[in-house]
Amino acid sequence: MHRILANAFLCALALTTAFAQEPARGASTITFGLGGGWLASANEYNTEGGPVFNGTYEYRISRHWALAGGVHTTLTTIDSLYYFYPSVIMSKESRRNTSTPVYALGIQPIMNGRMELFFGLGGGYMWNSAQPYQGWEGQSTAGARYAIDKQRHVWIGTSAEYWHEFNIGNQNWISWTANFGYRFATSRR
Repeated sequence: MHRILANAFLCALALTTAFAQEPARGASTITFGLGGGWLASANEYNTEGGPVFNGTYEYRISRHWALAGGVHTTLTTIDSLYYFYPSVIMSKESRRNTSTPVYALGIQPIMNGRMELFFGLGGGYMWNSAQPYQGWEGQSTAGARYAIDKQRHVWIGTSAEYWHEFNIGNQNWISWTANFGYRFATSRR
């Protein structure tokens, strides 16, 4: 299942130029982010947050609305217990939480279109590299981005995300990323 989702995302990335051919409606954007993630709820494994990496493809439906999807990975550490009779050894082990979010974005251009504020709601599927849980999650995101070139193709920005996992652990995550994006065409004003 995981390989199917990863391959589907890689195919979408390879076809981004095909998706971005309708500048009359809006402009498609591919964004990569780097930041940090923190667990916002108690958990039985004493999970600690860590670096966050994400990639998102955003299809602009109109000037104020877009659909987005991508891959979001958080590198975490958890407590692990090893039983060696007659003692118990505790250690920290690395884990990887990966999710495939899909969400709708509301976008408000400001500063004559050079800056955009956005807010999105959606969901996704999450799995962990070593723990026995996986399942669906709800997600919200908010952020801002600014065009650094005159043609408005290159964008930098930041976003914050809140995740609620609907699985056995019911974990809540907060992440923040600094983002770099490329817009294939600028929307008509």
